[in-house]
Amino acid sequence: MRALTIEMDQWVTYGSAPPTNRIATRASGTLVPLLPQSGMGFPNIPGVFYNGIMRIRLPGISVPKVDGCDASGQCIPFLETQAERIAAGDPRLSIQERYSDHATYVNAVTLAAQKLQAEGLMLAGVGFRAAFAAWNPTEPL
Repeated sequence: MRALTIEMDQWVTYGSAPPTNRIATRASGTLVPLLPQSGMGFPNIPGVFYNGIMRIRLPGISVPKVDGCDASGQCIPFLETQAERIAAGDPRLSIQERYSDHATYVNAVTLAAQKLQAEGLMLAGVGFRAAFAAWNPTEPL
């Protein structure tokens, strides 16, 4: 949100164009209808919210290792390997299937942060911390 404050200041002070609108609407076909989870091909997991397609997608959403985070912060992690997910009957891709190795995951997080920075939606320091946390998730920021 701090990045948007800077963008708003640039808009008011210099007339710079604000970032593009990310609000989902029925007219644009981007508002996701409410469906039962079974209709979406997912197991019935209570309390899951759809991550959406129009809002600001922070690196943790656009390059996920978990799914189904709800307002309470409860998330359902992706299983590590394809074999684990098949054995569990989980239709979601495993972490290994999504990212061939740890460096690929870190690169995807870095690119997602850089994209948000270029759009004026994330400050550079926040993007750096996201990439650092992806590279070494056990180290405190």
